[in-house]
Amino acid sequence: MKKLFVGLLAAFMMVAGLVAVSGTTASAAPRCGYQGCIPTESAPNPKPKPGKNKARINVTVGTQGNAVPRGQVKIVLTSPNGTKRTVIVDYPAKKFTIFNNLRKGRYTVTMTYLPGKNTRFARSSETANFRI
Repeated sequence: MKKLFVGLLAAFMMVAGLVAVSGTTASAAPRCGYQGCIPTESAPNPKPKPGKNKARINVTVGTQGNAVPRGQVKIVLTSPNGTKRTVIVDYPAKKFTIFNNLRKGRYTVTMTYLPGKNTRFARSSETANFRI
């Protein structure tokens, strides 16, 4: 009878959530730190000008619906020899960046959207390649 009572008590405590089964807890926290955060998609669109040795990098941050993301965009241009140039601009105030004095070769552009403080937008990043 005592074993039956202990077994029923243990089952009741597990159902009631009084006994922990695992050492870690599940977390459903979104990437932006807020419940109901708005996902974003980064889209760099390089427009190289080979004759002038420069490129214009158009940046777009898309969201679902008609929300306008606010924050900054970090643009990292990696040259064929591995050197990097980094530019951080306010978004949506400035939607493009121009890089001058580029040598011939294949370049990589990495664009990262950095949401502003106390916004509900999620961080996003994307990479694109182009040639001069």
